[in-house]
Amino acid sequence: MRGVVPWAVGAILAFLVTSGAFLLLANLGTEPSDVRLEQRQSAAKSNAPLELDLDENQLASFESDSGQNMALGVRNGGSESLADVNLTVEVYSEDTAVPEGERQRKTIQALGPGESADVSFDLDLSPAETMDSYPGPEDPRKIVEIRATTPGGTSAIRTVILQQ
Repeated sequence: MRGVVPWAVGAILAFLVTSGAFLLLANLGTEPSDVRLEQRQSAAKSNAPLELDLDENQLASFESDSGQNMALGVRNGGSESLADVNLTVEVYSEDTAVPEGERQRKTIQALGPGESADVSFDLDLSPAETMDSYPGPEDPRKIVEIRATTPGGTSAIRTVILQQ
């Protein structure tokens, strides 16, 4: 009987320590950060084969409304011509319970070395119809993901979270 008591006390102590550790980790979760992550200068100035250029002032001026025009610059920074550059823009809510989403596609037929092309998309940034699912005090932010791909495997992706 004497050998059982230390094992029982040890098991209870181990359980309490483990439970405390899990509770501590659970309380470390915080709200999403509003800190702006800067693009690394080395990546921004590189000679990437495909580059996407967004106007930050234009992005900052977007409101929760439909029919807003987003201008996008696409540049071939490589040394070879790119054919059939497929652009996809997706807009969705940060509230994953809202089954909304918008996807638009456009294609640039050819883009020579060093050439740029400007493309525009009309975005619908209006709030979702069913806002009951979002527990926060304000409407959820919109996420805009821009992808440029070629049949040869060259690609570029930019993701923007819009404060509204």
